[in-house]
This record gives sequence, C-alpha cells and structure tokens, in this order.
Amino acid sequence: MKSKLMAGGILSLSALAWAAKDPVVMKINGVDVPKSEFEYLFKKNSQQQIEPQPLEKYVDMFAIYKMKVADAKAHGLDTLPEFRKEMDQYAAELAQPFLLDTVYVRSLADKMWKNMHTEAEAKHIMVLKVPGADAAGRQKADSIRNLLLKGASFEELAATLSDDPSSNGNGGSMGYIVAGKFPYAFEEAVFDTPEGKYSDVVETFKGFHIVKGGKKIPARGSIQAAHIMKSVAPNASDEEKAKAKAEIDSIYALIQADPTLFESLAVAHSDDKRSGQKGGMLAPFVSGDMVPAFNEAAYSLSDGEISAPVQSPYGWHIIRRFEVFPLPEKDVVYPRIMDMFANPSGMRHDVVQQHQLETYKKKYRPQRNKRTIEALHADVRTLGLDSLLVAKYSEPAQASLPLLTINKKTYTVAELLPALRRFHYGTNDFAVSRLDDEVDKLEARFLREEAVANLQKEQPEFRNLLNEYRDGSLLYEMSVRRVWDRAGKDKEGLQKYFEEHRDEFAWSEPHVKGYLVQAANDSVAENVRLRLQQLPEEEYVKTIRKEFKGEAAIDKILMTRGQNPLVDNLVFGEAAATPQNPAFTTYFLYDQKILTEPEDVQDAKVVVTNAYQNELENEWVDELKARYPVVIYDKELKKIK
Repeated sequence: MKSKLMAGGILSLSALAWAAKDPVVMKINGVDVPKSEFEYLFKKNSQQQIEPQPLEKYVDMFAIYKMKVADAKAHGLDTLPEFRKEMDQYAAELAQPFLLDTVYVRSLADKMWKNMHTEAEAKHIMVLKVPGADAAGRQKADSIRNLLLKGASFEELAATLSDDPSSNGNGGSMGYIVAGKFPYAFEEAVFDTPEGKYSDVVETFKGFHIVKGGKKIPARGSIQAAHIMKSVAPNASDEEKAKAKAEIDSIYALIQADPTLFESLAVAHSDDKRSGQKGGMLAPFVSGDMVPAFNEAAYSLSDGEISAPVQSPYGWHIIRRFEVFPLPEKDVVYPRIMDMFANPSGMRHDVVQQHQLETYKKKYRPQRNKRTIEALHADVRTLGLDSLLVAKYSEPAQASLPLLTINKKTYTVAELLPALRRFHYGTNDFAVSRLDDEVDKLEARFLREEAVANLQKEQPEFRNLLNEYRDGSLLYEMSVRRVWDRAGKDKEGLQKYFEEHRDEFAWSEPHVKGYLVQAANDSVAENVRLRLQQLPEEEYVKTIRKEFKGEAAIDKILMTRGQNPLVDNLVFGEAAATPQNPAFTTYFLYDQKILTEPEDVQDAKVVVTNAYQNELENEWVDELKARYPVVIYDKELKKIK
C-alpha cells in the first residue's frame, strides 16, 4: 500500500506499507491496522487503567475509535490547511530527539568538558564579514595566512590587517579564554592549534579568523572581585589621561592608608556606576570575560588583596580580589554542556544543526538545478532582488521551473517566492548572495522535512506517537462537530430530547425554584416585591440589581434542602438564618415553586445535555458500523499479551 503524503510536506497520513514482521491485526474501511500500532495503544491504555482492560473489550473500543478517524478523513478534516500546519509543526517538534545524533553530541560535550580544565591563550587576525562579500573576505584571510606561512610576523600583520579593534593593538592577543564563551569554530581553533602554529581560516558569524596557537595553562576557575575605575576615553587628551591617573593614585593612597575605605570610595568615585553602587562588586567572571590586563591582574592577587592601579584600554582600575571558585564537579556541569548542544535553544545547537544538515545531504543527495540558479542570478543582476523579479517568476512557466531535487522529489521556484517577496535590493553582488542564502535555507528546510518523513519508516516509536496525535486530533474535531457542538447548540433537538425523556430526569428529592431576595430592611424588601410584580421574569435579576444596588440582592435559585439556610428557613421550616452579607437583615422568596422533576430543560441542562450527547454518540456509532466495515484477524490479536 502506498503512503499518502500530506501536501506541503512531511507527513504520511494514511497507512504505510508494512513488512511481514509487522502483521495486520484488523482492517478498518479497507485500511490495515498493523500490530505495532494496536499493541502500542493497547499497552498505553492498560497502563492508564486501575484494572487492566481485557483485550476483547479494547478491540471493540479501538475499532470504534478507528471508525471515527475514518469518518473524519471522509469529511476531509485531514486536508484542512490549519490541520496540516498543526501536524507539520508537531511532527517537527516530535522529531527533534529522534533526529539528534546523541553520539556526536556526547563527543562535543566530552571535548568541551575536557577543554574546561584548561585556559588557552587566544591570538587571532580577523577579517570582518561584509554583507555580500564573503568570498572576498575569505580570499583576504587566505592571503594573510599564506603570508604567515611564508614567515611574516603575526604581531605585525595583526596590528596592520586585523579588523578586531580589541586585539589588533596587542599583536592579536586576546589573553586567556575558557571553553564555552566564544563561537564554537573559533574556540576549537584556539584550543586545538599547537603553540606557535597557525590554524586554517575559521569562519564565524563575525568574520574570518587565522588563529595562532598560544600557551595552555590549567583552568583557574571563576573569580569574585571588585574594582574602582577611572575611565579614559580612547580619544582622551594627554591632560585628561594625566587627570585620571592622578585621581586613581589619590584613591589608591587612601586605600593603602585604610583598606576598609575601598567600598565607600567605590561608591563615591568609581566611574563604573553599575558596580560602584555595589561597593565596586563585579559579577563572578572567568578568563575571557575581561580584557587581558584586568584579568591577569585579578588572578595574580591573593584572596583579600588589593592591587595597585592597573591600566586597561578603558582606563585605570584598583582591583580587590575576594575569592576564586574552582570548576564545579562533572555531574553539575556536564548536563549544562549537553543542553548547550542538544537543546534547540542552546547556544551551541547550531553546531549540531550543521552536523545534521551534512548528514542529511549525504543521505538524500540534494541537487540544485544549475540552469535555474544561473537564470535567477542573471535576472537579479538586471532586475534586482525586488518586486520585478518576483513578478517575473510568479508567472506559471517561471514558477514551475525546477529548483531543487531531494531524494527524487523536485521542488520548484514557487517554493522560493514567499521568501523573495520580503526583499528590496538592487542589481549587485549582495542581492545575489541573499538569493543564494534563501536557496540554502530552503534546501535545509526540505532536507529536515525529508528526514522527518523518513522517521515514520525507520522509527516505530516516532510513528506511533505521530499517528496517535494525528488520530486523536481528528477524533476530537469530529466529535466536536458530530456530538459536542451539536448538543450544545441544537436547542430544538435538546428540548425535543428532554420532552421525550422527561421521566428519566425526575429528582429523588424536591427542588425549590424561584428568586431569593435579601434586603437591607423590611421597607426595601416590600419595594422590591412591588417592583418585581411590574416586571417580566427575564428582567427580574438585571433590573433589581440595578435599581436597588447596595440595598438588595437577588439570585435565581434551584436547590434542595440543606443547600442554603435561608431557603431552608423559608420553605422547609428550619430555624431562622442570618444573611451572610451584614448589609442585609431580611429575605424572602419570590415566584417560588416546589418541583419533583425539572420544569424545563434549563432546570437540568447539564444532565440533559450529557444524556443528549450520549444519544448522539450512539447514533453516530451506529452510522459508523453501517458505513465502515471492520475485519478482525483474531489469530494475530491472540498473540498480543
């Protein structure tokens, strides 16, 4: 049996072709139910029951369940756009743990845990990324690396060619860093490149980097410190620089005389106002969080020691070290590392996504139509990446041009148009690169969808969970339409059902029906009574509450003995009661009746509605049994335990 693929996508919404090892246990409306699906739901249902449900009873319930799903499909509920969208989203979310290469993720986490025991000296030359000029940026980085390999000075090239202002003035040195703080590819190069050697060109979101291997030292942990800062602007004059130095020296002299003044001096004089208000206290930091000069000065101190003024690119600092915290134990840190890679919102999940994408490419072998891509490039260079291009390719002949082929499925230019409608770019290289970016994204999306679709064939657990959600959603929507909404909205049908079954809703004890009025005094009570005599019943509550606000209260009631002490006193002869609201001193019943059965459907609406729903449910099931044939294969069912 061929699978039916949902439009847009990724879901097989009818029976798959099952191998002989997954025998058929029943057939509903000609559709096979495999043993694996039935057994999964049977066992799940049994686990939710206090007493295990006999297989024979569950078979009947399951058959009705599947007939309802078949009815939903017969009414086209599985083809509704909102249903397709919901199923696509659910399948994508459900697939994430199934598609995750846990061996690969664990290898990444293991390496990061290992690197966390080391601090690596980071030195690099960066070529900044410019939109639409990635090729030129990489070419420049390659040429710089070639110069280094020929013996050029790294420090000199960093000073003259690096686009990283934080390190080019220091020969490309960023100081020591710890694992988990920088882009993955850059960080890996810093930790993996031997001292004195050069890495290959490394690409990050910010640019292209050539890393020079530096020293490696044991990790020093995180540090708690405070500082007093006098800032010096990059363009400060010599006079301003001298003033800042004099001020920091003056503060340091006061601290030398009395170290207990550190906190108050930070509050009064530090230019770092955020930490200054906290007595100079900084959040705990690790190597790489602060500029090298500050970082090394802090780590060189002993606990409680205060440094002499330290100069950084931002000014002058007096640093007080409090405590160093060692790296926590593995059972504390390792789960966080795993989450960084495995969690879709984790800061390192992009590494895993890229690995997944490369895996999909090897498996599904995507191919781009060279002729179509070249035509798009040419038209971008003449029309721009704008509405003119979109208009041209919205024509049926152009929209149907093949763009991508993945696992023997062809996707056309029409799939690309929604993304292109967002752009308003000219006829330049940047526009061409943006077009290519969108093709990349489209290819990645279709590769992921193909992987999700194939999970149904490869992963029984995923298939069962997806089928359960799909069928449950269809069952719910069909039940709403056939039973629940109808019972709630079909007033005539509900009334008719009540009249035909009135005797079934008789009460076992009398009910009091009417209006309970509470009033501030007898005079108000009498006025309320007179006003009620002038009103139609449907206006009793609204009018009295409006006209006697604060003086009286009125509620429509339907209750038995023991539910309200005021009613018990008035109707059943119980002792006089006091209204709960102290503003009221007297009470009476208006238009009261003593009933042994509901007077109308509203008197027992919940009970009648439930009964009417059961009636509609039974009618529906009878229709299903007549419309959708069921074949049971007892031989296979008996093998289920």
